[in-house]
Amino acid sequence: MIFFLYGKDSFRSYQKLKEIKAKYQERHPGALTLYHVHPKQDILEIKSLLEATPLFQETKLIIFKEVFSKKAEEQKKLIELIKEKKIDKDTRVFLLFWERNDVDKRGSLFKYLGKVSQSQKFSELNRLHRKNWAKRIISNEFPELNLPDYLLDFLVSNVGSDLWRIYHELQKVSSFQASVKRRVTKDDLESLVVFPTETDIFKTIDAIASKNKKQALRCLADHFENLEPELKILAMFEYQFRSLVRVRSLIDEKRDYHKIQQETKIHPYAFRKMFSLAKNFRMDELRNIYDKLFELDLGFKTGRIRDKQIALEMFVVELC
Repeated sequence: MIFFLYGKDSFRSYQKLKEIKAKYQERHPGALTLYHVHPKQDILEIKSLLEATPLFQETKLIIFKEVFSKKAEEQKKLIELIKEKKIDKDTRVFLLFWERNDVDKRGSLFKYLGKVSQSQKFSELNRLHRKNWAKRIISNEFPELNLPDYLLDFLVSNVGSDLWRIYHELQKVSSFQASVKRRVTKDDLESLVVFPTETDIFKTIDAIASKNKKQALRCLADHFENLEPELKILAMFEYQFRSLVRVRSLIDEKRDYHKIQQETKIHPYAFRKMFSLAKNFRMDELRNIYDKLFELDLGFKTGRIRDKQIALEMFVVELC
C-alpha cells in the first residue's frame, strides 16, 4: 500500500504521518521495520531498501520525505522501481510519501501517486477553522490554559495560517500562565507573541523614520494589498508608536537596554527593533505623531473620515 500526504499545511500532514506510523507500529508490534528516505539519498540506496526481503513476518514501512525535490529523471527511476517490485500489491511493504508543501502536479511522480496511492492534500485552514483547531489543541495538549475566546481569536487572527507557529505560541502562553499563576491578558499576548504583521509595520515605521516617503507608501500599500482593514492598520500604528514613546522616554532617562526591555515587557525579538527605531525619533516628534494618530482614530470611529486609505496615506506623507 502507498500513502501520499502533501500540502501547505505541513503541521496537519505531519500529524497524519505520525498517526499512520503509530497505527502500523501498533498493528505489527516487534515486526515492523521503519526506514526514512531523504531527498539526498540516491536511487541505488532506495533500490536496496525496496529489494531487501523482509525476514519471517516482518513488515516494512518506508517514509519518503520531500523526494519531489529530486530531478525529474530520478523521480521516473523511482516510479519504475516501485512498479518493478509491485509495491502497491505487496502486503508486507508500505510506502508513505510526505511533502511539506504543494507539489508540481505536472510531474510524473505526482501523476503516478495519484493513481496508486491513498492521497490527501492538506490546504491551509481559514481563520474560523484555525480557531476551532486551536481549541482542540488546547483541550488535548494544554488543558490548564485558560485563554478567553476573544484572546484566542486575537491570537489566531494575527499570527497567520502557520499552524506550527500557532502551536508553539500556545505552548509559550501556557508556560507563561503556569509561571505567573493567573489568567493571561491581552497585554500579555502582545508582549509574548511576535505577530507577523508587526514585522511589516516595523518596515513602514523604519521608512518613516528615514524620511523615505516612497518606501513608506510602498509598505503601506502592501498592507492594503494584503486586505488588512484600515482600522487594524491604524491600531498597529497606535500600538507601535505608543511603545516607541515608552522606550524613547526611558532612553532619555539613561536607562540601559536590558532594564528598558524588562520594564516595558516587550518581546525580546520585537524589542530589538523597537529600541533601534526609538533612537531615530525625538520625544517631541513621537508625541506629535501620537496626537495625529489620536485624531485619525477619532475621525475613523465617528465617521468624519470616510476614505480611510487616503487618510492613512496622507498621515505617512506628512511624517516623511
